[in-house]
Amino acid sequence: MRPEQEPIKYWDEGGVKITSTRLIIGPATYFLKDIKSVGISKTKERKQYIFQNTAISIFLLSYILSDSGLLKEFNWLHATILMVVLGNLFFVIISLIRVVSYDIWISTPIATVFVLSSSNKKYTERVAEEIKKSI
Repeated sequence: MRPEQEPIKYWDEGGVKITSTRLIIGPATYFLKDIKSVGISKTKERKQYIFQNTAISIFLLSYILSDSGLLKEFNWLHATILMVVLGNLFFVIISLIRVVSYDIWISTPIATVFVLSSSNKKYTERVAEEIKKSI
């Protein structure tokens, strides 16, 4: 593309670029003429995974039990049963932690696409407003 034909950049922040003809989010490109509407939806996601929760629970329990001296007080069978019970309790508590995220979606004639997800509400609102201004 020759320099005089390059689109004018309107906005460029945090991996989102808006030019006079395109919306570029990371590797994806959307033409502004195809975008019909823009919106934000709020979702609650589980950010932790099962193996991560299990590892965190085991490390926390082994640290607490060894630091408090409970392992010396009980024999190994009772300590193992105690670790399994407390590990399951920690696992349930940690897996219930949910993180709120805000998703930006755009509607095109073909489909509605979720283009960006962030836990920062102000950033997603700012990006959505800039997209609305440009279409």
